[in-house]
Order: sequence, then structure tokens, then C-alpha cells
Amino acid sequence: MDLAAREAELLALDAQLEAKQREAVREADATLEAQAARLDAILGRGATGDDLGLGHQHEEREREQAQEYGDSGYAEDEYPASARSREEKSDRSPPSQRLVPGKPARKRPGSRRRDGVALASPKSGDSGENVLRNGNNNNNNNSNSSSDGKIRSTGGRMEGREREGPHDDSSGSPREMGPDAVIRLQRAKLKVLSDDLKKAEARIKVLANDSLSHKKKAKETLEENARLKKRVQSLEGSKDKDRAESTKLRNRVAELEQQLATVTKELKDTGRAVKQVENEGNSKDVRLNRALEEIDRLKEKLRDADTARREDVDGSDAELKRIRGETKRLERQKAELLAAFKKQLKLIDVLKRQKIHLEAAQMLSFTEEEFSRTLAAHQ
Repeated sequence: MDLAAREAELLALDAQLEAKQREAVREADATLEAQAARLDAILGRGATGDDLGLGHQHEEREREQAQEYGDSGYAEDEYPASARSREEKSDRSPPSQRLVPGKPARKRPGSRRRDGVALASPKSGDSGENVLRNGNNNNNNNSNSSSDGKIRSTGGRMEGREREGPHDDSSGSPREMGPDAVIRLQRAKLKVLSDDLKKAEARIKVLANDSLSHKKKAKETLEENARLKKRVQSLEGSKDKDRAESTKLRNRVAELEQQLATVTKELKDTGRAVKQVENEGNSKDVRLNRALEEIDRLKEKLRDADTARREDVDGSDAELKRIRGETKRLERQKAELLAAFKKQLKLIDVLKRQKIHLEAAQMLSFTEEEFSRTLAAHQ
């Protein structure tokens, strides 16, 4: 169904968003880990004399990189490789390259404490930890615990160095490092880290909002699917009722068709009887016509006899009586034939009336098509 396909599509989009969110969290973890490694390298080698001389230049370079990073619109995973290489080279440069030849290193009391205080800002650490915790709660708890462990380990190392206090640095410069330069340097690095963290947080929030919107759409789709399922169930119930009603109507139609077949059969039988009566009437008419022809012939004979009698006045009376008797007999036969003819006419009238009644009954009877239309009109 379309709803199932839509639900599968929304679930796939949700999975993609979760994958993107996890990727953003991993990128944020990698960025924080890289920044923490650079900070560890800086804190591990200590501030040298070159750091005092190049503090302002390094701060300006960090600001230019941050400005270039913000203006160019790069994402955190698209940070320019040249800038990263310059930072990594500056961070990985050995302390011996920054020593002034022929001069021993000096102690820098309080410098590491200031570094630790400047870098281990509780506010920035808490915000980064909260961002990672919020992002990982939307995806999985494993990456959350890993990120929190990395941040806690970094914070622990910073706090440990802060508690160590001043110590010797064999790679130091003969000049003392200015606290303002150190603070500016560390603030620049902290600003870069904060910008990266804010961008990662914004990206995680966008992905979280997208995930929530898709989850909401998936929930609405599931609710719509449930409503449609209920609608389908109700339609199936009404379909069963209609099916039962249709079965009853079919049975009723079958009964009526059977009755109609019976009436049609009776009508055919009656028609055959009427035809038989008509055939019998026709045969009687033929017989009557023959009798009338016989009467006419006999009358003709009678006239001939009368003519012969007139001509032959001297004929015998016996022959005359015989002829008269024959005439009377023929008249009686004629009367009988006329009576039979009248009876046949009456019977024909009765049969015609029956035929008219049958035709009227046939005209008034329902045909199958008229019955179906009547049922459809009642429904």
C-alpha cells in the first residue's frame, strides 16, 4: 500500500538523519580530540622564549584562521588543510628549535598554572560535554560515554597540571613569558575550540530537529494507517452484511423465478388446450359446412322432385310421402346440426373469453427483467 511505502520511506530518512547525526558527533569528537592533543602538546613542551617573541604573531595567525574559517563557510570537517598543517607544524616543532644558543633555560614560575587555568575553563568544558551528551542521547549511548570520557580525561590532565604548580622546563627561554601573551594565546585557541563546538552544536541541533520532524511525520503516518485499518474493518463488516442481504435477495429471486416458470408452464398448457379447442371447432365448422352443402343439394333435389311431381301429376302418392318423410328427416338433421352449431359457437365464445383472460394474466405477470428493476428500485 501507499501508506506502507510512505512509512518505509520516512523510516529510511530517519535512519539517514541518525547516521548523519552520529557522523557529526564523531566529527565533533575528533575535533575535540585533535584540539585536546594540541593543547597537551603545548602544555607538555611548555612555553619558550620564542613563544614570548612570537606570541602576538601566533595570536594574530589564530585570529586570521578563525576569521577565514568563519568567512569561508567551511564546515568543521572541511577546515582548510593548509591552516591545519600550519597549526600542526607549529604545535609539533621540537623545543630545541626555539632555544637561544648558548643560554640555559629558566624556570617560569606560575606559567603552567596560568595555562591550566586559561585552558581548563569549566564553562567551555561543560558546554561541550552538554552538546555531546544531547547529540548522543538522540543517537546512541556508546558514543556519548566515549565523548564524555575523552573530555573528562582531558580535563583531568589539565587539572593535574594546574595542581602541579611551577616546575622546571629544560626547553625554556632565557626570557620570562609574559602572562598577558600566554592568556591571549590560550584565549585565541579557546575561541577556535568554542567556534568549532558551537558549529558542531548547531549542526547537531539541526539534525535533531530534522529527526524529530521525521519521527512526528512517521507517527502521523502510523496514526493515519491505524485510522485506515479501522475504516477497512468497518467496510469489511458492512460488506459482510451486504453479502448476507444479497444472498437473501438471490434466494428470493430464485423462488420468484421458479414461480414464474410454473405460471409460464401453465400458460403454455392453457394455450395448447385453446388451440386444441379451436382445431376441434374448425373441424366442426367443416362438418357443418358439409351438412349445409348437403342440405342445399337435398333442397335442389326437392325442387327437382317438386318439378318432376308437377310435371308428373300422375305420380304415386307413396313416392310423395316418401319424399316428404325424407324432407322432414333432413329438416330434423338440419335442426340438430344447427343446435350443435349453436353449442359450438357458445363453446368457442367461452374459449375465446378464457383466451382473453389468459392473455390478460400474461400481460399482467412480471417478467424477470421487470422484477429485477423493481428490486433495484426498492433497494
